[in-house]
Amino acid sequence: MISTKGRYALRVMIDLAGQKEDTFVPLHDIALRQGISEKYLEIIIKTLVRNKMVKGHRGKGGGYMLSRKPEEYTVWEILDCTEENLAPVACLAKNAELCPRKDECKTIGLWEGYDNLTREYFEQFTLKDML
Repeated sequence: MISTKGRYALRVMIDLAGQKEDTFVPLHDIALRQGISEKYLEIIIKTLVRNKMVKGHRGKGGGYMLSRKPEEYTVWEILDCTEENLAPVACLAKNAELCPRKDECKTIGLWEGYDNLTREYFEQFTLKDML
């Protein structure tokens, strides 16, 4: 399941994509437009900055803006950087230990296929598409 963190991160990115290019947008303004707590958005925006999805500027005229053009971001990329785990099963999670049963597992192909379908689905949409 995609958490509120992932869903809200996507909303923040779409909001920024809809603003004037090369303009820093105050977090307060995003919070008001999106109806999301500014405190919660601070946590989300830190993740987005750490992953170089957005850039921030402090002080007068400060705020956040996209680091790239909207068409250069996929929905998958945004969800992947904000969600701890999007894998359908534990053995396919990021940094998962190698499963000792992988070679004899009758269902691994099923889970890998499902994981690939999910990724492919979200990779086909960009922020520009979402606008």
